[in-house]
This record gives sequence, C-alpha cells and structure tokens, in this order.
Amino acid sequence: MAADDPIVSRLYERAGLDEHATPDEELMDRIESLVSEHPDVEQGCIAIAAREGDLITLMQEFVARYPALRFSSLPNFGNDAIPQMHIEFGFSGQPALVAIALAEWRKALLAKGYEVRDKPASSLLRW
Repeated sequence: MAADDPIVSRLYERAGLDEHATPDEELMDRIESLVSEHPDVEQGCIAIAAREGDLITLMQEFVARYPALRFSSLPNFGNDAIPQMHIEFGFSGQPALVAIALAEWRKALLAKGYEVRDKPASSLLRW
C-alpha cells in the first residue's frame, strides 16, 4: 500500500511503520504529530456500482480507525459525468492522515471488486 504512493511511503517511514502495517492509535498519534502544522485537506474517491448498505461495516471500521478524520459518503444514482450508480467518498483532516486513510480505503474497495476512480478535490463536500 505505502509503496504505491511515495508520500504515504515517506510518512510511514518517518512514523516508524512497516509499509504493510495497519496503524494503531499510538502510531497514528505519531503521524499526526509529524504533520500537525499543516492545514486540513479534503480528498476522496468514487466507487462505481457501490451500494452503501454493502459497505456499512467497512465504513464503520474506517471511522473507528481514523477518529481524527471526517469521513463522508454521498450515494449517487448516476449523472452526466458518471452515468452508473456510484458513491463519492471523502476524507477530511490532516494531509498525512488523509493520504494514509484514502490509500487504505481505495485498497479495501479494490479488494471488494469495485472500480475506483479519483475524485477531484474541488468537488468534495464538507459535512
């Protein structure tokens, strides 16, 4: 996971994390302290043909795993840009934590067989 994204890989390295590790609370605190001087960011992705009901448990796990972040989920039955049913997911918070959470989220969605697309930062909604 971390090796796929050089920024996330560097953060894992600076925090003393194995690139395949799932961060625990202590390590997340270490990562957060490394980047606390940076303003919050919003990043997200889109899962094609996803249904919230099928992902509730996964969403709850991520909210619990990353309590310092805000998580959003916006189902859509299709539009001009993406005609298929899809869900727009977003993470907001400290840049390093957002990058790690989003990389893990994408990995989890791909493992479940969803097509995952990038979501432009400017289209993310604040909740």
